[in-house]
Amino acid sequence: MLSAAHELPDWHTSTLGRYRLAFIAAPSHPLTRQPSVSRQALSAHPFIAAYRGSYFGRTIDALMARAGVPPPQVVAQAQEASTVRDMVLAGMGIACTLRRSVQAELAAGAIVELDVDMDPMHLVLSCARNPKAEMPEIDSLIEMVRQSQSLGVGEML
Repeated sequence: MLSAAHELPDWHTSTLGRYRLAFIAAPSHPLTRQPSVSRQALSAHPFIAAYRGSYFGRTIDALMARAGVPPPQVVAQAQEASTVRDMVLAGMGIACTLRRSVQAELAAGAIVELDVDMDPMHLVLSCARNPKAEMPEIDSLIEMVRQSQSLGVGEML
């Protein structure tokens, strides 16, 4: 499993959640007919990406590079997950996005998750705090996030 998480020296870091990424395409895309997609085949197709200058975009690029995916041919970049989803729905290319952001479209069959020959990739939601600082309101917020995860409010596949 590949995941993106960042540790900060001298700070207490705790994991709040783990979110699966998915390679998605329109149902008419040629890769959806393959039972397993190689990393090389994946990167040979037009790709919709998060802005490369954004933290999310840099994180996805780093995860894909660590997984051995050759740099894809990026045909469009977007900041919002909904814009990436809409471009994929329009058949402009494939994308790597948070699976939870396209859950309804996957369930409806409007978008297909590609079966890429690699371990699943995940983003890790963490909280970093100075261990010397006492902040009960932050402790309460962290506990609310953890409870929402355990109740299934946040997908952690």
